[in-house]
Amino acid sequence: MDQTSKGPCSPNIIGGSNTVNCGPPSHWYDLNGDEHSVVGSDTEYGVGIHAGAVVEMQHLLAAKKWSALRDAAEKQIDLTPEWPGPYLEASYAYARLCQKDRAMKALQTFIDKATVFSRSSATYGDALQEARSNLAALKSGQGPKCN
Repeated sequence: MDQTSKGPCSPNIIGGSNTVNCGPPSHWYDLNGDEHSVVGSDTEYGVGIHAGAVVEMQHLLAAKKWSALRDAAEKQIDLTPEWPGPYLEASYAYARLCQKDRAMKALQTFIDKATVFSRSSATYGDALQEARSNLAALKSGQGPKCN
């Protein structure tokens, strides 16, 4: 039996019985890159695992070094594709580098991943709101000015 279900809280229909898994994930990242895992009844975490990358990307964003920000974000995406943070950072760079489609794809990926992780981490609230707003702006042709 083939099944396809996409997106957070997607239904999985088996034998006419609908189930929806909206519980918190057992493994997640905070926006700042801290990693968490639930093992039994314990939550294990690695604080600051990606702290250097976060600082670097924030510095490049503030300095408006769009190509360097893109490269740094893409490096983190390659290293840790499940961490949502770099997708948001990449979206800023792509939008400023006139790569609207890539910016929208990065924003949607961020939104999808962060929505799931937000069930376990409060760090995504403002960033999710901003990402949704940025995606809507890009879709309507009102994104940031390209450099």
